[in-house]
Order: sequence, then C-alpha cells, then structure tokens
Amino acid sequence: MCAIAGYLHFQKAKAFQLKALLELMKHRGPDETNLIEEEQWGLGVNRLAITSVKEKNTQPLWSPDKRYCFIFNGEIYNYKTLKKELLDRNYIFKTSSDTEVLFYTYLEYGLKAFLMGQGMFACAIFDSLEKKWTLVRDPVGIKPLYFLLEKKGFAFSSEIKPLLLLKKPEINRKALPSYLQRRFVMGEETLFRGIFRVQPGSVVIVSLTENLKKVKYWQPETTLTRHTREDFVLSPYKKRKHPKQSTGQTTLTTQAREKFANQLKASIKMSSQSETGKAVLLSGGLDSSVINALASEDSLPLSAYFFDNGYDERERNTVLTLTQKNNQSLNRVFSEKKDFLILPKVIKALEEPLGDSIIVPTYKLMEQVSQKNKVALSGEGADEWLAGYTHHWIFYTLKKFQTLKFLDFHWERMLPESFLNLLLPYPGSFKKSKLLKALQPLRQFGLKRFLEMIPLFDTKESNDLFPELFEETSFSSFFYPNINHLKDLLLFDIQNWLPHYNLLRLDKLSMIHSLEIRVPYLNLDFINTCLNLPEKELISLTTRKKILRHFASKECQLAFNISYRKKHPFTFKETKVYPKVYKDFIRDHLDDSFIKIWGMDKKALLKLLDQKNDLSTEKQISSLLNLAIWTKAFF
Repeated sequence: MCAIAGYLHFQKAKAFQLKALLELMKHRGPDETNLIEEEQWGLGVNRLAITSVKEKNTQPLWSPDKRYCFIFNGEIYNYKTLKKELLDRNYIFKTSSDTEVLFYTYLEYGLKAFLMGQGMFACAIFDSLEKKWTLVRDPVGIKPLYFLLEKKGFAFSSEIKPLLLLKKPEINRKALPSYLQRRFVMGEETLFRGIFRVQPGSVVIVSLTENLKKVKYWQPETTLTRHTREDFVLSPYKKRKHPKQSTGQTTLTTQAREKFANQLKASIKMSSQSETGKAVLLSGGLDSSVINALASEDSLPLSAYFFDNGYDERERNTVLTLTQKNNQSLNRVFSEKKDFLILPKVIKALEEPLGDSIIVPTYKLMEQVSQKNKVALSGEGADEWLAGYTHHWIFYTLKKFQTLKFLDFHWERMLPESFLNLLLPYPGSFKKSKLLKALQPLRQFGLKRFLEMIPLFDTKESNDLFPELFEETSFSSFFYPNINHLKDLLLFDIQNWLPHYNLLRLDKLSMIHSLEIRVPYLNLDFINTCLNLPEKELISLTTRKKILRHFASKECQLAFNISYRKKHPFTFKETKVYPKVYKDFIRDHLDDSFIKIWGMDKKALLKLLDQKNDLSTEKQISSLLNLAIWTKAFF
C-alpha cells in the first residue's frame, strides 16, 4: 500500500516539486520514499510495506526496455498465480512484490491486466518515449486517485492536499447540488474546482501532444451483458488476436449457488493473506460476521475490533459470542460524549466533506486498529451488490404493489406518523410532512424517478438555503437516471454511493493512520458472480441479501439470530447525549463567514436549526456542519 504522485510539464520551466507532494502523504507510506525527477516529468512513491516487507526499492519500476515506468498503490492478492504465468512467458523478476507482477501483466496484456488482478489499486504508467501518462483506478474505486490539468502541466496524486500546493484552492460551486442531495459529490468532480477524480474502472491518458483522454475498461453494465475480458485494449507490447468466449444468461441453479459460495470463500481467503498481523472490523452484523468466520480459519491470528457506543447490548453480546467461538481477542473501542469535537481533524483527513456523523466512529476505530496492525478486513460493499439497503427494499416493495394503483388514492394522509415510519424501516423516524413530500415524485413520475424521492435536501429546500446558487428548480433531474428495475438502483449505488462515499471514507480514515483496509466483497470475480444473480436470490418482501444469509447459516454455521438479524447502522449518538455542547458546536461553525462564502440565506438556516429534529433534519444539519468545517479547513 502506498501513496503515488507524478507530473508532466508542458513548458520548459519547472512548475512542480515532487518531494513536497510526497511529504504531505507520508502517512500513506511511512516505510520508504523513492522518486525520479527529470527535466519535464517526475514520479514518486511513499510505501507502506505489506508484501515483500524486507525488500527496498520495489518502486518505481522500469520496463526491460527502459521505456515505461510504473508506480502503484494497492494490493494484488492473486499475484503469485499471475507470476507463474509470466515466468512461463520468460519474464525475469527483480523483486518478489505484487507491484512488479501487475506491471509485467500490463506489459503482456494491456488494460486487460487490471481485470486479471484480484485486489485494489490505483496506478500510473509513464511512457518516456511519447511523454505520456496513463492513470488507472481499480474497477469499483477502492483506492483513490486525483488529477489536475492546467496550461503549465498535468499532475496527479493519491490525495487532494498535495495538488493544492500546485493550484490555489477554489470552491467548485456547481458540485454543491450533488452534495446537498446525496451527502457526497458524485461523478469525476470534487468540491475543489479543477481537481478531478479518476473514475472507478477508468483510465486517464494525457501527453504533450494529446488532450486528456478517458477510457472505461470495466463497468458493471457490461458485466450484466456478459462482455468478456477480451473486449478491451491489448498490450502496448503485443497485438495478438484472442478468441471470443461464448455469451449467455446465467440462471440460478444449485451449481450457481455453489459458485457464489466458492467465490466468496476464495475472495476472503485471498484478502486474508498478509505477512503482517491482521484484524477484522467486527460489528456483529451479517457481512463482517461472515468474513470473521472464514478468515479465522487461517493459521495467522485474527484480532477483532468492535466500536462500542454503549447503547446496544445485543450487538455487544453478539460480538462477544462470535469472538469466543473462534478464540479471538476482542478489542472494544469506546465512544465518548465529546467525540464530535474531533470532527475538524476527521474532515481534514477526508479532504472532501461527507454528510454523516458516522465518520467520527470510523476515525476512532481505525486509529485504535492501527496501533497493533497494518491490515484489517472490512465487510464494506456487500449491501450494494446484494440489495442490502433499506431503499432497495422500499423500491422492491413498491414495484411489487404498483399494479394496485395505490398511488392514485391519498391513503397515506389518513395514516398516523408512527405507522408511516414502520412502513419505511430506517434507523430513526421522520416527520409526517417529510414522508408525504417524499411520495410526491412517485405520484408525478412513477417509480422510474424513485431517486428523487429520497434526497437529503429537495429542490425547494436547496433553493431556500442557497438562493444565489440555484436559479433553476429542476437541477435534480440532471443527476438521476431512470430506475425501472432493482438492478438499475443497484448499479446507481455501485457507481456512486459505493466509491464516492463508503470507500472514500474507508480509505482516507484508515490511511491517515497508515492502516490498509481490505474488502473481500469487492474482489472482481466475486462481483461478477453477484451481478448475474437473479433478483429472487437477492431480496424478498421479508428478507434482504437472501443468498448471503443462506450462506452464513449453512456454510459458516452462524446462529439464526446472526444470519437473519435486521441491519443495524454504524451510528454515532453522542450528539443526543450531550445536546447543548453539540448545538453550540454547530452554531459556532455555521457562522456568518460560512454563510457569506456560500451565499446562504441566514433566515432559512436558522429556521432549519430551530426545527424539532427528526432523522432527516439531523442528517441535514450534520451535512451542513461537515460542509462548514471543510470550508474553514481549506479556504
């Protein structure tokens, strides 16, 4: 695991200094720093040694003909298998690292290499002959990569802060609607003007003679239509023809269910490999419990870490039972009443605001895990592939009953607020007025506009708070595709929520503590299996993530109350325990300077702060608070 950075000058004068960029990311790779700087270009790496721990100078790597130079951030779990194939093709290895294996696989197979490697990565290849950079990010976006392109040159980095040394920070106001609706910024843009993300499963190419070019080498839609690895760009070294594989739709049989089980077992086994001690982030929920059960079968010890917020005795007892069964040590990370005071430190580590207080317990948990471990396993990602979220169930249920034309009758106005909240099983309650407002898009447009039912701030609320930014009232439709089937909704979450919210939070808040987090549910072969499962194996009116629950019960021998428990969110409730201090903290940050920078309507903001809180209002205030802290940290 590493931090990478590089640049290319379009003019003769040197505009960038690589050493300063790498210094800002020392936490991502404290074990070793190496760089190369030539007259017109440069690249460098900070290394966190997980594999080939005792080796030095494993990066940057040159190709045998000294044309291509390679830098890499990530882990390739099946690198030993790939290496055997490359040895048969007469490649000579100078290191025992996965970095060299991925590089040579690229030289042999081109972009297809990034579908062959199981793991997570962001990497860059410099062509010294054509003076050209090729940046690549893993299929689902586990590892981040940012870039900027200006008249003086092109630069990229694993984090945003180094790029701010090269470009004065400017607020990207047009990205705000996305943040207000979804609590994160979707797409390639960030809230920093001129700083962009390399998108998951994508390649960014830039040279002295060509404009910036973007190529998709993997996307979940192509997996659903059964495209093969051979459809992608071939090697820069070899131009061979490959036979096409047969296509066809997968139907779920006993064999298919066995394939799901085998792929998940293999994914967890690969992700568990480590030359250093490792841990598991154990919440007591289904996803992490499955990983813990299978990873504990490994010969190396697996310590468990649990964030104990002091509220849910059931979760604590579940975790204790799981760890005692596997003879594991359990490390409890306790929440404290004033934990919200570390929010400025957390936002600075994230570099981008995320509108959720969950970032505080995430930061504390990673801090504790990193004191004894370099590697930890997480259950992140299962909900997106296997229909595990509440809004997946709501969409599925509405779809089942839409033929009853129930939306033509205003039945919901007659129901009490408490009963309406039972129909929408979120971890908290909403005001009736908010619930009724959420149903309006469904009345007007039907289920295809489902995503407009559940924004954090709707169009009117956004316009009231930020009148200078939103002159049109229809901006929301720009972001949302039509949702006709459950798989459409899953794809939206896979391409947006997963990389730009969940995985960003996981990466930034672990790597700030020099901790590598591995996500077994996001290895590519397992993903491809999940994407071709029929809907009936994912969800029903009573159960979400059906196939995983069956696997947990039958294959992992987990108790029924664990395999079929309801989803409990990873929460931060100290704001309710310590309300006055928290309210003062909010008002101190949502002050006149914040209002002025964003051109907010002060009366609308104060009205929001004075409302009686429901779940929606709490999330709205938390989202604005994190935006304010981010603004003060960087501007």
